[in-house]
Amino acid sequence: MPSLRKEREEAVATLSRELKDDLQGLVVAGYASVKTPELNELRGKLRPLKARCSVVKNSLAKLALKNAGVDGAFGEFFEGPSALVIQKGDPLVSLKALVDFERAHGNFKIRAGHMNGRVMGLAELRVVASLPSKTVLLAQLLGRLQGPLYGFRGALEAHLRYLINALEQASKKKEASK
Repeated sequence: MPSLRKEREEAVATLSRELKDDLQGLVVAGYASVKTPELNELRGKLRPLKARCSVVKNSLAKLALKNAGVDGAFGEFFEGPSALVIQKGDPLVSLKALVDFERAHGNFKIRAGHMNGRVMGLAELRVVASLPSKTVLLAQLLGRLQGPLYGFRGALEAHLRYLINALEQASKKKEASK
């Protein structure tokens, strides 16, 4: 029978590998008094978003974070029952799902997040979650970039229309004078 220490070492190694591979963001949350079916509901919502929610032992999670090179300050938020959400896809979309789940289930409390090499508190995460998605922001940027070009094209077309109207008027005057 494998020893408990060996199992814990394997769990830390597995979590460390997962944290190193294509990590987009992390969120730690408290889940005290959240029922298993509710956590499974959250996992079901996160799965298509390329995020995974795991209940972790705090000491093992801190070791895995250290091994993966994640900022040590993030480990301070692991107190009490902790769930770690590992985001491999768009972190904004899964963060929005977490905030919505937190609103619906009062016992689930987001504590902190780690995105782009930076630890974020709850207030910052809520601000980030309120932002439009990446595709919406890109569409807005594209619209802003295209706006001046369409205005410039319209101005050029207007001058061409004025020139064409002037030439037509001149042509009509010339024919009328014959």
